[in-house]
Formats: sequence, structure tokens, C-alpha cells
Amino acid sequence: MRIILCLICIMLNLQADGQIQPREGKALNYRIIGFSFPAAKGSTGYKLEIAEGNCQSEQAFSSGIINTIASSTNKIVAEVPYFGSQYTWRVVYNGTAKKKSPLHHFSTMANEELDSTKIRLRILTPASKYKDGYVFMDSYKALFDMKGKPVWFLPMKPGETSLPRDIKATPFGTITYMMMMDVYEINYDGDTLWKSPVSYQPFDDARITFHHQLSRLKNGNYMVLGNEFVLQKKNTGDDTLLNLEPLRQNNPDQSDTTYRKLVFGTVIEYDKNGKIVWQWKSSSYFNNSDIGARKLPDGTVNANVHENAFYFDEEKKNLYVSFKAISRIVKIKYPEGTVVAAYGDKFAADKPENENEKFCEQHSCNISQEGYLYLYNNNLCHRMKRPEIVVMQEPANPKEEPKVIWKYICDIEPEATYQKQNQQFPTGGNVIELPDQSILCCMGGTYSKTFIVTKDNEILWSALPEKWDEREFQWKPYGQYRASMLTSRKELEILIWAPRNVKQ
Repeated sequence: MRIILCLICIMLNLQADGQIQPREGKALNYRIIGFSFPAAKGSTGYKLEIAEGNCQSEQAFSSGIINTIASSTNKIVAEVPYFGSQYTWRVVYNGTAKKKSPLHHFSTMANEELDSTKIRLRILTPASKYKDGYVFMDSYKALFDMKGKPVWFLPMKPGETSLPRDIKATPFGTITYMMMMDVYEINYDGDTLWKSPVSYQPFDDARITFHHQLSRLKNGNYMVLGNEFVLQKKNTGDDTLLNLEPLRQNNPDQSDTTYRKLVFGTVIEYDKNGKIVWQWKSSSYFNNSDIGARKLPDGTVNANVHENAFYFDEEKKNLYVSFKAISRIVKIKYPEGTVVAAYGDKFAADKPENENEKFCEQHSCNISQEGYLYLYNNNLCHRMKRPEIVVMQEPANPKEEPKVIWKYICDIEPEATYQKQNQQFPTGGNVIELPDQSILCCMGGTYSKTFIVTKDNEILWSALPEKWDEREFQWKPYGQYRASMLTSRKELEILIWAPRNVKQ
């Protein structure tokens, strides 16, 4: 009997310890923290007390308290002021269970890259809405509040030196991102939950490589853009490279210059176990499409189509894929894989390439709540024009072009004279519709102003990411590839309280 009672006590203690978050001595990569602790019978409420420093005595703790929060539940979200600091906390139980918990300790990790003397997210227009929202900025590897203060950062894995891309929250309380052509899903603590089943290896043409975008679907699967390396050989007397041959690791005859390796895009869907459950290859589409009329001066086909974004409409089973280099959005029926519409540039023999008046070398394509197709138009065909947010209505006849129903010209700030000399935005940028149908836009490129705009052209918030230039002794814009957003504290708390299960 004593043994059974001891085991019960041990299990109860372990259960209580498991309810205490953050764990004793834990180093955190965030300043907005979920505190949890065992409930107490007879307690009418709880008071969380947080002190700065690693306090070991009641006196040190009481004199160092910086935050006190009352709550009716045993789960409390609180913010501490600094990264690279130590903190101590405890809970005071009210009511008949009046008592104080032991002192608990944690720290926030230091991050030199978020040093406010080196980087800043300069607020241009303070938030008039979404005041409790948060924005992921990929080059900063961090999440910022709407006042421009970093509250979370991505812990880097050993050996990683490149910048992540496409950091965003999923419907499952997790975060996905891309790094050096590998893709990851992590929890709020930065623990890896899922990783791409194959890793990028330089010069290995047979291996799948990933790029630009990863999204977790509502069914739990992962959809990601990939590359397909295709070796092409032109036929005798033929001046094109349209006849695709099976992929080969190396040119079968190194002296034969009629072979050429081309890169085509793929869209791959993986299940949670890393198994490919669906795939679409652009090579099969472009080999039989008008791309054959897009020739280089030497007569060979210019097959550089540069797939850079996708949107999967899970309800209507339509996949939209953006091809930057040919200014085209392709609509694909899922799971059939058939192309049902193509919007943008069209090519024909003996005719020059079109300059699509609706969008040119775009990034990011999405479907709005009202069913409109919208995208970030880098507008590179028009050298003196700004990038744009473009919203279009798809035609009933798939052979026709969509109709532009709203457009917003993305402007730069008056003091940005250096950018006015080169007004093009050749890389990056994205747009995301928010719950009230306003749009979050990141302009990408070197000048990555990020803002929220309504359909009435009202700016609800805007900020400019900047980095301190020690040589020129001034702040300069710091390019971001994409931005994404948590629109409320509630969305952040979904990440905070999500289960911390780790699958390596």
C-alpha cells in the first residue's frame, strides 16, 4: 500500500511540474510568455508576480518585481521587457487556498541581430486598427509588435547562416519557414516538429530542391514549391529545345553542346510522414504550350519561367501558381492537375513578347474572401512605375483575361531619395488579405516598406525595416522577402498555448 501511495504522489508531483511553464531554468526565444501553474482547490483567483534577475530570496524577489497580473485562471500571458535577461516569477493563490508558490526562474536569450542600435522597424504610420497585432519579418528572423518592438525570434540551427523565407503561422498553432532550400515546421519555442524529407545538396540534379513558399494545408499536409532539373536536346535541324528527355545526372556527351539543363517548377504536397501524395510539374505544361514561341536571339527557347508563389483554394480545389519570368498566373484543377486557365502574357511565333498591362514579373498570388484573384505586381516592365497591389475578377470564360477591379500604387517615403534613383523592385514582396479585407503588403527588394491598406486607400499602419550602416553612419532600408501577420493577441496566444510535442 505504501508503494502504491508513493507512486501516486510521484505521479501527482510530475503532473504538477508539467503544468508549470516556463520550465525551471528555461531559456526563451520570446518576451511574450505563457505562464501556467497547478490550480488550487479553494482558490478564488491568482496573482502572477515577475521580478527582474535570478532572485534566490524573498527579499530580493520582492524588491525586484516589475510586473503583477491578476487572473481567474491558472494560465496567464505576460510580457517581459528585455531579451538577454534573467527573470524570477511566482504565483500567489487567493481565497481559502491562500499561499505562495516557490520561486521559479527563466531567462530570455540574447540576440545581437535584434540590437536596437543595429536594426529597427521604424513606424511611419502608427496602427489605427490591429493595435494588438504582430508582424513576421523574414530577414530579421523575428516577430514584431505594431510599435516596432521584437517579441519573438527564430532560433538558428547550428551551421545556418542564410536568411529564412516565408515565416508564417499555420492553422495548427505552429510556424513554418524555409531555410537554405529546406523547409521546417516549428513550435513557439523553436523546436522542430516537421522537416522536409529531403535536404538540398549542391550539384545534385536528381534531388528535389525547395524554394519561395511553404504552406500547411487545412488537411494537415504540406504544400511547397520545388524545382525539376530537365536535360533537353534539340533535334537535328531543329532550332528549339522543346523535346524533353528523361532527367540525367550528367550530360551523356560533355562535348555535345546541343544538351542544355533547364529548371522547371513543381508544386509538391507531402503528408505528415514526408510522403509525396500529389505533385504538379510545370515542364509537362510548358512543353505543350505557347512557351515554345518565346525564343532567345540564338533561336533557342527561353524556358526560364521562374515559379515564385502559389495559392491553393482548398474549398474549390483550384491551385494558382505564379510564374514571374513570363508574367503569368496558371490555374490548375486539383487533383486532376489540368490547367484550366492562364492569365497574363501570351506568346506567338514571329511576334514580340507582350507587355502585360495588368501585372509584370509579379510575386505572391492569392484568392480573397470575395473570390477575387489578387497579387503583388512588381511592375518591372515599366521602369518608372511603382509596384502595385492588383485585385482582379476572373472571367467566366477561361480563355479571357481577368478584369482589374482595384489597384493600389505602392509609394516610397519622401526622404528616400536614394530609392528614387532606381525605382524598380526586382525581387520579393507579397500581399495578404486580413479579416476586414484590408491588405498587408511587403514591398520586398531593398526598400521593404510594409503596410496595411484598406480598399478605400487608407493606410492603417506602415513601417520601414532599417539597418544601421556603420560606414556611412546612417540608417538604411533593410530588405525583406516577405512579411506575414498575426492580426490579434488571440492569434499569438494560439501559438503560445499550442502543445509542445516535438518530432525530430
